[in-house]
Amino acid sequence: MKSHFTWIALALCTGICAWELWFDAPVENAYLWWEFRWPRVLGGLMAGATLALSGLFLQTLFRNPLAGPFLIGISPGATLAMALGLFGIEQYQGVQLSLNGQIALALLGAFAALALQLFLSRRQRSTESLLLIGMVLSFAFGAATDLLQNLASAERLKMFSLWNMGSFERLTLAQLPGLAILLTSLMGLAFWRAAAMDSFLLGDTYAQSGGLSLKQMRGWLIAGGAAGAAWITALCGPISFIGLVAPHIARELLGSGSHRRLWIHSAIWGSFLALSADFLAHHLLPHHLLQVNAVSALIGAPVLLYSLLRQRH
Repeated sequence: MKSHFTWIALALCTGICAWELWFDAPVENAYLWWEFRWPRVLGGLMAGATLALSGLFLQTLFRNPLAGPFLIGISPGATLAMALGLFGIEQYQGVQLSLNGQIALALLGAFAALALQLFLSRRQRSTESLLLIGMVLSFAFGAATDLLQNLASAERLKMFSLWNMGSFERLTLAQLPGLAILLTSLMGLAFWRAAAMDSFLLGDTYAQSGGLSLKQMRGWLIAGGAAGAAWITALCGPISFIGLVAPHIARELLGSGSHRRLWIHSAIWGSFLALSADFLAHHLLPHHLLQVNAVSALIGAPVLLYSLLRQRH
């Protein structure tokens, strides 16, 4: 069965972790190992799974396999909120944003973007219209972020540019417990509401006839999808395509849209894509560190394009 490829991806994840942690230029100093290499590898593993589950919730919410944190404007919305924080609050108010403040801003931007998307698409039924609205919002948020960068000082612009590249290098040991709690919560939500998400995909009438509260279900999906994408964006910067492509691969290999198995397969593929992007970013070009965001797009875009062309054919 094609689903066996998921377990191969899980084995490869284990191999990448082992290589990065123990075999690739072993770190003699235990402090450097614990404070830098361990958070990057383990954090990348959890960040990929979180983005995949976030994408799965959003695809279920919109009943659209092309919905994802980037394409419907959630990640660009969180990025715009971070830009407002760095270029506005810190520069003009003299307030230094803490990590919790950055996460709060990213969450606020993500939920605002999703709320705007839901408001604008409330009367749209076609997949193409929903996707187009999300892409327009993404471009609008991106343009606003570019305008803010033109008004920023050189120091602030450098800080934002480094963050905007997307990387797991900035993750610290202290951030891992919070990331683990977030991922565990999303996995618990996916496990607990798997049957309800299957019913929700069949339409409002079918879901309500089965006793499902549509308002409550949409609330869970919005909270899980937006919170996961915004949290990772705040900690690691924008990481593209993983939230969109991982559920797509899992659905294609399983040959089924049932969430009972789909959520765990999506999480595994999200971790594999994130670790692969980080591995290539560090090793593809000797003596050069590439952007994880760019590498994940180079991996995810061809996979998604192939899947779409194959389905159309």
